[in-house]
Amino acid sequence: MLTNNETPYVLIVEDDQDIAAYFRQVMDMAGYHTAVASNGLQALELMFNQVPHIVLLDLSLPGITGTDILLILRTTPRFSRIRTVVITGYAQMANELTLEPDLVLEKPVSPEQLTGLVERLCQPQRPIPFPRLFQSVDR
Repeated sequence: MLTNNETPYVLIVEDDQDIAAYFRQVMDMAGYHTAVASNGLQALELMFNQVPHIVLLDLSLPGITGTDILLILRTTPRFSRIRTVVITGYAQMANELTLEPDLVLEKPVSPEQLTGLVERLCQPQRPIPFPRLFQSVDR
């Protein structure tokens, strides 16, 4: 849970360098502390070193998949408060998840969508009205 003066830490787990850089730029400009993992193993190492408030998670990762990471997030007590946003270009994969993320976004994602949803997730007192959200934007 965030304290009033704490800057939320967002872990971006994305193997596409351009998309990861885009997400990081959006989150950094919005004032969040960020880190990027380009694969599942690196994501787990970062999470065990510093527990993030929010994970932006791609499902298609080399090695340990995003689905495996979601399982770890949902079954490990240390990670029980992490809010998870699955961001994928494969809506079918997201629909087949057996564990629920807090939100699901379909790529491409606009900067406004991303920052607005992360802001809502950083406010634990406010419930998120949709357990799943599929949106895409035209570029």
